Amino acid sequence: MRSASLCNKQHPLHVYNVYYTFRAMIPIFIFTAVDPERPEFFRVYEIAAQSTFAIFNTLILSDLHMPTFDITSFFIAGEDWTPGLEIPNPEFANITDVFDDEDTDSQEKVHMGNVRLCDLLAGEGSHLIYNYDILSDRALHITLTAVVEGDSAPPEGRCLSGCGDAPEFTNDLVTQSDSDIKAILDDLRREDTGD
Repeated sequence: MRSASLCNKQHPLHVYNVYYTFRAMIPIFIFTAVDPERPEFFRVYEIAAQSTFAIFNTLILSDLHMPTFDITSFFIAGEDWTPGLEIPNPEFANITDVFDDEDTDSQEKVHMGNVRLCDLLAGEGSHLIYNYDILSDRALHITLTAVVEGDSAPPEGRCLSGCGDAPEFTNDLVTQSDSDIKAILDDLRREDTGD
């Protein structure tokens, strides 16, 4: 009984310590973004590993003072920066649905709003291509440079450091209607496929 009483007296502090330790185990991603066209430019971003690609998209657009619009995409990239799986903005995915084959299965499509960073990135050294200017095919190259643990992370992420002015934004799709965007994308895809 004496042992149980001692255990009970220590229990609140023990629970607090366990709770505090548990809170400290939040994985946080540190990304470095560079512009292949402008060597002087870089940004370092901090964002919770469980944040969606949509939150990361908003962070980048806000930090670079770019218009918040729907025609942006992330691509999982290899060591040589060859683009792989595309993670488009949800609205961009809806616009491009017109190009999908009718036989495409009904499985939910991957887009920024339904995929977390930690779902697709394998760990430090993972690469992303962030296409922010689709007409000019301009993009940032983003590397997951560190995975750290902390007691919290800003829900919207934050820019830790950087150098150089934001890339000039030239995408005029912002002013286009959905039907005009579909026509433009149709032309682009015909060029890519040679049809």
